Amino acid sequence: MRLVPLFGLAAIAACGSFGTSSEPPAVVDGGTDAGADSVTSPAPPDDGDPCPPQADFIKDEPVAGLEKGSVPGMLSADELTIFVHYGVTAETDLFFATRESRNAAFGPRNELPMFASQNIEREGAISPDGLTFVFARDTGGAADLYRASRTDSSQPFSNVTKLETSVNSGSEEAAPYLTQGALYFSRGAGAALFRVSRAPDGSFASPVEELTELRPPTDVEQTHPVVTPDDQVIYFASRRTDRGVLTGELDVFTASKNPANEFGDIHPVKGVSSPGIDLPTFISPDNCRLYFFRIAGGTREARVASRR
Repeated sequence: MRLVPLFGLAAIAACGSFGTSSEPPAVVDGGTDAGADSVTSPAPPDDGDPCPPQADFIKDEPVAGLEKGSVPGMLSADELTIFVHYGVTAETDLFFATRESRNAAFGPRNELPMFASQNIEREGAISPDGLTFVFARDTGGAADLYRASRTDSSQPFSNVTKLETSVNSGSEEAAPYLTQGALYFSRGAGAALFRVSRAPDGSFASPVEELTELRPPTDVEQTHPVVTPDDQVIYFASRRTDRGVLTGELDVFTASKNPANEFGDIHPVKGVSSPGIDLPTFISPDNCRLYFFRIAGGTREARVASRR
């Protein structure tokens, strides 16, 4: 593995106690040790009606249990498994951690060895059906996106392959996020946001489309797209100033699909952004909880904001 900065940041410190899963595991990476190489996949909890996208987030708090140095990424649909990347002095591989319920702390991180290499692996994303996993790998220079697949969520992932050349452009492709129908990611030094459709077999078909409606008037960084399962609402981090004064260095913004099937009504997300850097990582299926990674005031932690 080599050293790599994460937007100029090496690691994240999060607090909390460790939990363990009591659910039967679903194997993720082909290991035989259920404690180290598997994840749980129970049905998502049902707390009532979905939250409207225009509703404010009324509270946020740390995500308990993530070990020091674990940089959080996407969660499973039931919010009981989180994928992180971690490494000493920023040498990074992919790991996961599980918890018994949304209110419980995450347990110890477990490596995903089938995704490991002598390169840098980071930013893993899993599809809602649990059959496709996409992650960023830096083999020297700019990162590219890779995919692994399986036909059943109880089976190990296999067939780790580099994504199609239509996705990997030779520039930096990173921060992948999967819905059932599409892959979203950032590209380039300015970190423009892109989308490509996901076929039934898990592959990604052309064309790759830039979300030009989200492009700010000036070339500033935009990254970490996070999209609701119906592909109707997007959250992302941006340095844009055309929608008001920034709260911090990177604020969280949102936009919703309009009748023209484009994202519109771009505005900052109230109750999330801080004086530092805030990067969204996951939105719950009911649109009520937004998970994000915060670096502010000398602290680095995974947090979750709630609408109720």
